[in-house]
Amino acid sequence: MVVQSNGTRPPQWGPEIAREVFIITRGLGGSVLSWGRAVVLPQLEFSAVPDVTKHWALLIGDTYHQLEKASGVILYQHKPKEWYDGFTKYSVGWTNLDDDTIKWHAQRTIDSMPPTYDLTANNCQIFTLGLMNRIAPGCRQFKTL
Repeated sequence: MVVQSNGTRPPQWGPEIAREVFIITRGLGGSVLSWGRAVVLPQLEFSAVPDVTKHWALLIGDTYHQLEKASGVILYQHKPKEWYDGFTKYSVGWTNLDDDTIKWHAQRTIDSMPPTYDLTANNCQIFTLGLMNRIAPGCRQFKTL
């Protein structure tokens, strides 16, 4: 059965289809350093507000969804969750969408963004919030950089 953090299911969905949506964050400093830190220092936390100085992604079920940059261009990435220990985790809402539909919304979110990565105006936080708003109706709202 799927339950909210406070122990109850979303009233509009049955227990079989609702999945909780989380923003997960990790420190910046290069992918090798950050991913290595996640493996060495596992510390799954629940807090109120994501840190705007960190990398953001969404965790839904057993898959994370994130924006990455390659040569300054933005790309969508999704992978199984086995790596996420060590990340800070924030419950933001619920979705009843399947993984394929979430991937479709992720691509539409990227399509709506400029193609070039920008640290403050076109980044992982903008992508995360955009995707979150598309897939989790009534989700919590946060400010970015």
